[in-house]
Amino acid sequence: MHLRKVEDIGRLNDSVFPRYEESRGSDLLALRWPQPPQNILLVRKKGAPHVTQSLIEFANHIKSTYSPISVILERETATEVHDVLSFPVFTNLVSDKLPPEKIDLTVTLGGDGTILRASSFFATSKLVPPILAFSMGTLGFLGEWKFSEYKGAFREVYMSGADQETVRRHHHRPQTAGPSPAESLWVQHDPRRSSSAAAYG
Repeated sequence: MHLRKVEDIGRLNDSVFPRYEESRGSDLLALRWPQPPQNILLVRKKGAPHVTQSLIEFANHIKSTYSPISVILERETATEVHDVLSFPVFTNLVSDKLPPEKIDLTVTLGGDGTILRASSFFATSKLVPPILAFSMGTLGFLGEWKFSEYKGAFREVYMSGADQETVRRHHHRPQTAGPSPAESLWVQHDPRRSSSAAAYG
């Protein structure tokens, strides 16, 4: 593992935890960040080279557009892709476990199995980051967004609750029908730290 480009997740700031608010005219809950998220965990479907390429594309986009975002990967993924990225990625260098207190937002690229696997990372934690899920063409019912929508979807989640100065630094996304990405995130629903998940949206 190339330690110059794969850094330990322990170096990151602690996570920023969002709040959830009722949306006017909707039964969904809207996410609001006290400040824009910075520590983003990307979880891919395993054994699918096209998904790995999409992960690289997504990582390059959020890092170049929303710096100083830090990209967090599972250790196996970090080992595989770090040498094609121009920036460091973060992971746990000594264990396959990822500390939830270092993760603001989880983004999954895959199907239902990928969402549930990402959710299981936080099964015993009181700190459970929301999950923004992109469907990668596999059959499933949990993934809300097509990967082709990733730029607009991530932007809305990132900007949710941001101050006006932050919003002005980025282009507005055209309005579309249906719930916004910030209303369609997955969160753990059991306050007793169940490993199951519930969707808002």
